[in-house]
Amino acid sequence: MLNFTLFAKWTEQEQKIRFELKRYSYIGDIDKLKRLSQKNKIPKIQLSEALLKAGFKNHEEIVKYLVSLGADINFHSISGRNVLMYSVQNKNLNLVKYLLKHGARMDRANDGYDVFFTSILHRDYEMFKFLLPYCKDFERYYHVEGDYGREIKTTMLITAIQNGANKIAKLLIQKGADIHSKNGVGESPLLCAMRNKEYDIVSLLLRKNADTSVVDIEGNSLFTYALADKKTALALKALQNKNYNIHQWIESSIFKGHHPLYEYYISESREEWKIYNLLQMASWHNIPKVVEKLLELGLDTDTLNKGNILRLDALGLSAINGATKSSEVLLKNNANPYKIYRNSKPEGSFGLYYYGGLSSAYTLLSLATISQHKSDKFIKKLLKLKDSKKYVQNETYFFYLNLLPLVDSKGERSIYGDVLKFLRKHNFSNYKQLDDKYKAFKKGKEKKRGKTKVKKAKKWTQKVDEAIKNNNLKSMLKKNVLTYAIIYERYDLLEDFLKLGANPNELWSKQTPSQMATQSIKDSKKLLKVLKLFKKYGADLNLVQKEGYEYRRTPLLSYFGHNKINKKVVKEFIAMGMTFGDDVYALRKVYTVYRDSRFLYIMNDSLFKPLLKKLYENATKKVLTNLILEIYEDKHVSNSRIEKLLAYVYWNNKKLDYQRIFKTIKKDDSSYKMLRYYSGVITPEP
Repeated sequence: MLNFTLFAKWTEQEQKIRFELKRYSYIGDIDKLKRLSQKNKIPKIQLSEALLKAGFKNHEEIVKYLVSLGADINFHSISGRNVLMYSVQNKNLNLVKYLLKHGARMDRANDGYDVFFTSILHRDYEMFKFLLPYCKDFERYYHVEGDYGREIKTTMLITAIQNGANKIAKLLIQKGADIHSKNGVGESPLLCAMRNKEYDIVSLLLRKNADTSVVDIEGNSLFTYALADKKTALALKALQNKNYNIHQWIESSIFKGHHPLYEYYISESREEWKIYNLLQMASWHNIPKVVEKLLELGLDTDTLNKGNILRLDALGLSAINGATKSSEVLLKNNANPYKIYRNSKPEGSFGLYYYGGLSSAYTLLSLATISQHKSDKFIKKLLKLKDSKKYVQNETYFFYLNLLPLVDSKGERSIYGDVLKFLRKHNFSNYKQLDDKYKAFKKGKEKKRGKTKVKKAKKWTQKVDEAIKNNNLKSMLKKNVLTYAIIYERYDLLEDFLKLGANPNELWSKQTPSQMATQSIKDSKKLLKVLKLFKKYGADLNLVQKEGYEYRRTPLLSYFGHNKINKKVVKEFIAMGMTFGDDVYALRKVYTVYRDSRFLYIMNDSLFKPLLKKLYENATKKVLTNLILEIYEDKHVSNSRIEKLLAYVYWNNKKLDYQRIFKTIKKDDSSYKMLRYYSGVITPEP
């Protein structure tokens, strides 16, 4: 425990020395640290505090220096962590070896974590392998935060699998870790491996005879995970275990991610839909061999899922998901294809086109059609059934009305057009009146909306094609022709327009064609080809215009907004002479816009060093201060970026308005402590 009474008795000078010692240890300034320690006699407790700071920040040289001065190598932080734990956390194996050699203990922290568990969390195989001989108990439990903020216990093996540390997991299994252990939610290593799709671990555990009948408290099992991932062999293996209850009902979010029926607002009644038996789940996932096995084991095709709104059997669920192969097995086993499924709650949100309304009854045909889950084969099969005319008798007019806009949208040659022809062919009740009703509805809607205009893209493309046909492409050489070619994806015409004299630096809404191309073209190689073409014809790829108080982004800066970054393409961009543009604007965007992986790529790759150097050199005290405060206020950006800027300011003798920053950043914020150390301002500790 820290002796706060002792701290209170220190003189102002001693307090200052204590602060400076921790400050230089935290920042990593060993020269100033050595000068401080050589001029002053420093108590062991202060050296030990500084040791924790240096260990936390992974300053190996400073750690060794403080140990040589007599710092307590087993001194703990308030959380119970010592410098050894921090070194494992930082993946510094050399430092770990040094600390163990000098007597560091492998104590558990206040939260129960130790060096073994920490190395697993950080997926550090070499570290774990080195530490393993020191571990006396593979089965010790740790407590971690589970779903919904609840704390659950777990083991090393389950944690290794959970974190994708497969080499560590295999090593633990090899060394005899219990493969039947369970975490706080009843999940075994096998279930954890299935949930995380670590199938090489699954295979290893099955070879070691892991229990295939385990069910966790959420109802997940080898069988349910195998169904979801369409692993037929694993699902059948689970069914071979006589201890596995094939008659259980399971809560399963098989509709997660999309509505099962577009005309039914599922989220209003999700709880009523999610309890199924194994046959229903296997049918939904379209795994015929498993469906066949479950029928062989005695499950019934007529059983409905549990709920009180729209209840379906295995065949009904197959229809919703277009599971043709499952349905074939069910039909061979006498499942009724003409059953009517009742919807006890048709009121609520309207359907796909907010026109036809909600039905109180469905057949397999309407379920498959309205669901739109790639059900073409399934629907064709239904239309070819011997007594398919029964669908005409059993379907409601809601289905017919909702089908009409589907045909409008997808076309008469689509499967929906086939269904419509089928219903009309067999004289669906009052279908002519329903057609007239829909025509009147459409006419009124069009009148309200006004005459539909031909899409600009189509119109422009038609003009271009006509000009090419008449050998008169020059007639299209009007203002912003390059931008139009990019917007309408006619990249094949760019060089032709450039040869005819189109200006590659012409502005459209204060953007150059190069900037527009970077925003519009998502294929990195295609984008590179276009930008090289523009450069060939004299484009300034770093030209930016101010818009209000901000600048437009250069193509290089804009490219980092793409979903996928191609590093080879970035290298070519920089080789072409591209920059980040306006220094102040670019520095701000680099630090506040990009996700962490891209920010670290820019910060750490030598490719960007010359560009970043220019941004930093031109950054004034006001610019840097504003940027730190902007990062602090932006909850989507990591505070570690503030430390990156503070470190730059410290090591490059730049200036900041610390008074203004201290007024803004709260004492209980994680940024406050680092601000104290980098500024050198001794304020009350948070």
